[in-house]
Amino acid sequence: MVAALAVFTVVLDAGHGGSNLGAAGVEAHVHEKHLTLAVTRLVETRLRARGVKVLLTRRSDTLLTLRERVRRANAWAPDLFVSLHFNASPDRSQRGTEAYVLDPAGAALEVHRAGARAADGKTGADAEAAKVQAEHAQDHARALAWEVARGIQRRVCGSLAEASGVPRASLDRGIRAGALDVLRGASVPAVLAELAFIDHPVEGREILRPKVQADLAEAVAQAIAEASEKAPRAGALDRDPGDAQVKPRIPKGAR
Repeated sequence: MVAALAVFTVVLDAGHGGSNLGAAGVEAHVHEKHLTLAVTRLVETRLRARGVKVLLTRRSDTLLTLRERVRRANAWAPDLFVSLHFNASPDRSQRGTEAYVLDPAGAALEVHRAGARAADGKTGADAEAAKVQAEHAQDHARALAWEVARGIQRRVCGSLAEASGVPRASLDRGIRAGALDVLRGASVPAVLAELAFIDHPVEGREILRPKVQADLAEAVAQAIAEASEKAPRAGALDRDPGDAQVKPRIPKGAR
């Protein structure tokens, strides 16, 4: 029997913090750690207003290792993990938004690990059923990560375009598959978003404006909320193997 769906839960991770300043902005006193926390807290407020349960890896200017961020997220067992960052380039000429999901090799490894964990201590048909169920859940996780990444790209690029007057297409740097540490260790759907370039002479100043930060937060919140309406909850896949549904189609770029 299918368990009752719980409230959709997301862990938001404000990149950097404490002595880990992150990228330097166009103004001397501004670093990435400041903007990630400010925008993350705005996203939290907007998601809570939509009925989403939100947990933050940090709420203040605190130093956390990547391992600690992932450990906290995994311990809370949310439906989604989103790490927010701001980008930088060597010549300060780049601008726009890009998102990252786990690369295919890393995703395949996580599927294998999930199956092995589920089958541990079981034998025969029970072990195989647990393994298949865990791998099925990982396929859902990959699909959800791509759905959220696409939504963030679409909405954040639109927000930046509105603020700057720059064509949206020129700000869309796409979704990239990578083996980033903060994604590789997560046992739940995970996305890392580089919202804008903090060191660009124009974009770097635009994102210091409270209205632009609020618009970026709204864009991220909308993307997460939209995906949450279609996603199975963390406990919804705890069902008898006989109730398993057909696996969702994975986007071509995720294969």
